[in-house]
Amino acid sequence: MVRKASVLFALLVMPALVWAQASGGPGSISILEVNSDERGGVGQGASASVAPGAPAPVLPRFVTGFNQAWWHNRYGGGWCSFDEAEATRLVKACHDNGARVLRVWLFEGLSPEGVVWDHDPRSRPGSTNRTVPTGIDERKLASIEKLLTIAESQGVLIYLTFFDGNIYSFKTDNFDRRKDEWWNVLNDKYGAGTGFLQNVVAPIMKIAARHRGAVFGVDLVNEFNALVKNWWFEDRWTGGLAFIRKWRTAIRSVADVPVGVSFGHHDAVTTMLDRRVPADAVDFYDFHVYDNSGAIPSAEKVRQFAASCGKPVYLGEFGQSSSAFDDALQVKTTEAFIENARSLGLAGAFAWRLSDIRPGFNGEARFSFEAFGKWRPAMETFKRQSAR
Repeated sequence: MVRKASVLFALLVMPALVWAQASGGPGSISILEVNSDERGGVGQGASASVAPGAPAPVLPRFVTGFNQAWWHNRYGGGWCSFDEAEATRLVKACHDNGARVLRVWLFEGLSPEGVVWDHDPRSRPGSTNRTVPTGIDERKLASIEKLLTIAESQGVLIYLTFFDGNIYSFKTDNFDRRKDEWWNVLNDKYGAGTGFLQNVVAPIMKIAARHRGAVFGVDLVNEFNALVKNWWFEDRWTGGLAFIRKWRTAIRSVADVPVGVSFGHHDAVTTMLDRRVPADAVDFYDFHVYDNSGAIPSAEKVRQFAASCGKPVYLGEFGQSSSAFDDALQVKTTEAFIENARSLGLAGAFAWRLSDIRPGFNGEARFSFEAFGKWRPAMETFKRQSAR
C-alpha cells in the first residue's frame, strides 16, 4: 500500500528558533524550549514559527540514550515487516536502564524500504531508473506510529535519523544509477527533493506531531560530513547547508521537532568546532566519537563550544575503537564517555549500539550492549551513570 500526499507540503521561509524557559520543574529542560541563562547542554537562538501540536517532552539537563539504528540488523529495512514485540522489548530495555532516548534510522542505504518512486519517462523499456519520490508505503507509516506509541508508554524519546552519510561506500552494481537518484533528492534536481519532502517526509512528520511527546528530534543525515566530503552535494558545503536549511524549514512547518545533522569519522569534532554548519541552521549539534579510552578530542574546545554555541550539543554515538569483543573494555569506555560528556557540559550521550541478536561473530557485536543472547556488564555501568 502506498500513501501519496494530497496537499502541498509548505516550504516557508523561517527564521531560526528562539529558546525559552521550559516548564517541568527544577533541573529539567525541554528539547525544544530551554533556558539560555543556565547551561546544561542548552542555549539561545533566534525565532521561528512552528506547527502546533502536543507539548514538547521535558528532559533532565543531561540525558543518556542508545542507538539501535535498524531492526533485526536489516540495514535499509525492517519497517514494512515491523516486529512490534521486538521493538517493545528494546524500548522497555531503554526505560529499565535509564535511557531516555533511542535513535533509529528511516531511510538508510541506496534503496531504503518503503519509498515509492515514479518511473523516469526517458528510460528504456524495462529500466529501473527513478526520478521523483511519489509516496511512502502505508505499512512503514503504521510501523513508525506503533513505535512512537510504544515509546510513549515507556517514557522513551525516539530520535529519528533519515539518511546515512556513509552510502558513498556501497559500491553495488547499480551504484551510479542509485547515486544519481539520491543526488537529485539531496540537491532537489528535477523536483526529487521537493517530492521527497511532500510525499515521504510530510506524512511521517504528521505522525510525529501527533506523538510529539515521544519524539526527541530529527537527524537529517547520519555523519553528514561524509556526504559532503564525497561530493554528494552541489558545491559541497554550500549545497549541503542549503539542504539543511530547506529541510529543517519544511519539517518544522509540520511538527515542532528539533532538526539537525550529525558529524562522524576522524573529523567529526573539528567539523563541528569549525562551525561548518552554523547555529542558525540547526536546533542542536550531534557528533560521534569512538575511542578505547573514552576520551573526547579537543575536550576544552568542545567545552567552550557547548557553552557558547547557543544550542544543545550531544555525543550522538560513542563506543570503543578496538575490533575486540571485550566486556571490560566496553565497561571502561561507557563509564568514561558518559562522564566526559557530562563534565564538558554536553546535553547528553548516546551509546552505539543497544542490541545485536545475531548468532556467531559479527562486527557489530563488539559495540552492542546485548549480544549473543545476553546483556553485557556495561549495561549496569550505563544504568548507574544514567541515574546520576
